Amino acid sequence: MAKNIEVTLTLDTKKFTGNLKRAETRMKGFGGQANVAKGSIIGLAARFAPLAAGLAAVTAGFKGVSASVGAARKIEDIGIVMKNIVGSAEGGAIALQKVRDVAQELPFDFEAIAGATPALATVSKDINELEENTRLAADIAATTGMSFEDAASQLQRAFSGGAGAADMFREKGVLAMAGFEAGATYSIDETKRKIKEFGESVDGAAVALNQTFSGAVSQTADRLFDFQSSMGEAILPEFKTFLNSLIAIYDKNKEAIPA
Repeated sequence: MAKNIEVTLTLDTKKFTGNLKRAETRMKGFGGQANVAKGSIIGLAARFAPLAAGLAAVTAGFKGVSASVGAARKIEDIGIVMKNIVGSAEGGAIALQKVRDVAQELPFDFEAIAGATPALATVSKDINELEENTRLAADIAATTGMSFEDAASQLQRAFSGGAGAADMFREKGVLAMAGFEAGATYSIDETKRKIKEFGESVDGAAVALNQTFSGAVSQTADRLFDFQSSMGEAILPEFKTFLNSLIAIYDKNKEAIPA
């Protein structure tokens, strides 16, 4: 089965690459015709025919691999965010891989975890603590029925502004379960300590939820996303080259394009 999949991917990639090359050729032809017959409707149609043909060619190829390109694009975007937060390309890559590894052990989609990671990173001193806070948010979400994004957001609010800043934690009973007294004031350090102690009491809640049908669905989605992103990473460079060529041609000939 693995061999058949590999052959299919190779054929799909070649077809998509061929469409890109044909589209780029047509786009170049459009650039060369941009300055002829400007006052003629027929001439205008002639100038834009290669553009339409180029877009049609890449659209046809893109339909079959759009999910893969989309997955690779998300990975690339998240990688840039992690790089900016951590402060280095190497550290960002490590953080991104850590998020992908953790996502495969939790009953929440990679995209949900990755989307909430920047908020958690602001209250984590290093990558190890980022993983700890990610798992803490997951256990709180599994215990209370909150979404992972909400749990992570509230954790970030509590760790940066104190328990009083985490309104949803209060509404969902997290603060009460963690031993916070209504009306009392807690420092940020006290808040962190009490929530982490609560986290120890519910440790493993997310892993247990991962054994349910919902967890299986999430895990299947994560594996599919990994598969798609791996395929997309092979295609993305050529697609970016094509889009950059399209932008360059448009900028060069935008005066000939009617508003």
